[in-house]
Amino acid sequence: MKTPIICGREPTSSEEEKKLAAERSSELSAIVNQIVEVVCCKLTPLQSELYNHFIHSKNVKKVITEETKQTKILAYITALKKLCNHPKLIYDTIKSGSPGTTGFEDCMRFFPPEMFSGRSGSWTGGDGAWVELSGKMHVLARLLAHLRQRTDDRIVLVSNYTQTLDLFAQLCRERRYPYLRLDGTTSISKRQKLVNRFNDSTKDEFVFLLSSKAGGCGLNLIGGNRLVLFDPDWNPANDKQAAARVWRDGQKKRVYIYRFLSTGTIEEKVYQRQMSKEGLQKVIQQEQVDSVKGQGNVFSTEDLRDLFTFYDNVRSEIHGKMNCNRCKNDGSENIGEQERCESENGSYGSDQEVFDIGGFAGIAGCLDKLKSSEKQVGSPLEEDLVSWGHHFHSESVPDSILQASAGGHICFHQSSRWEACSY
Repeated sequence: MKTPIICGREPTSSEEEKKLAAERSSELSAIVNQIVEVVCCKLTPLQSELYNHFIHSKNVKKVITEETKQTKILAYITALKKLCNHPKLIYDTIKSGSPGTTGFEDCMRFFPPEMFSGRSGSWTGGDGAWVELSGKMHVLARLLAHLRQRTDDRIVLVSNYTQTLDLFAQLCRERRYPYLRLDGTTSISKRQKLVNRFNDSTKDEFVFLLSSKAGGCGLNLIGGNRLVLFDPDWNPANDKQAAARVWRDGQKKRVYIYRFLSTGTIEEKVYQRQMSKEGLQKVIQQEQVDSVKGQGNVFSTEDLRDLFTFYDNVRSEIHGKMNCNRCKNDGSENIGEQERCESENGSYGSDQEVFDIGGFAGIAGCLDKLKSSEKQVGSPLEEDLVSWGHHFHSESVPDSILQASAGGHICFHQSSRWEACSY
């Protein structure tokens, strides 16, 4: 759009060029702004225990050191991705005795028995304490609560796994949020009815649960202006298609796209590979031709060693590998060091309460946190994460709802604001 608009404003432009410039300017002004946010969430203690147990198991070590079928490697990767979503998915895998159990032997001891008090050990949830067993789910629950209480926005929740959609549905039922669901079992005739209902402002709908595989392309969900990509896909095109469901013609509100990643885990590594072209196409092609028939391994030994390494004390592995010059003096990359500093500052602040007439110490603390961030540089492409906004504290995030939803579970945040503007 930029070129015809600029050409049409030149003194020597023809009437046809001016007309085209006016048309493009009109189209551009109708496009609403979009804010894309990468939200790095800490694993909970239960998730960390299970994750460490898995990557140090004999089976995973064997995968790294020996020639292994591609299907087994992808199964292990899928297991870790499900664990990042919620430990419940691993519990179900263990109980069912499915092939994905390999690597999680003797893991039942990690699960709190009170969480499985339903029939046949089913997950009842009870007062909703199950939500707090997943870092990402905890942030999502708070995000939904603040959206429902403070706005009239609607939200689309996207996942690669129907089991995760089941958990979303349970959360909505417990909190009494009206929701709709579209996955691989939804008939063609019913799909458009669900879309129409969600887009109808007279209906009291709030959440749309969407399977990325079943509905990532072609749907127009402009009734919602917020969308959560709860887990990353190997193929960046799938995530982009899913994210585009709400940022489409007819959207009237500012759009927020949240990409949730469990920090230091397989999810950050998958996202890294989305952002870099190297090696990604091999993975996609391998999935398309069915890796059962493939004899080779698209992952090198070094790739596997990296994929099955857990950086449990970093704020964001991706940011740490950027060698970001802008953030070198803004905040610690190490979660433990940051928490220690905040604890020391907190105790210092409590001693000052008697002397802090006017609350200036509190203001200074907020300003210090705001300084621990870097604004977006220019209009970066999605893969140019170095130029995105970088935030070590939720106070500087350009989204008041996410600020309120952090709850100590967000350890790093990157944001990019894509604005429609005339030239």
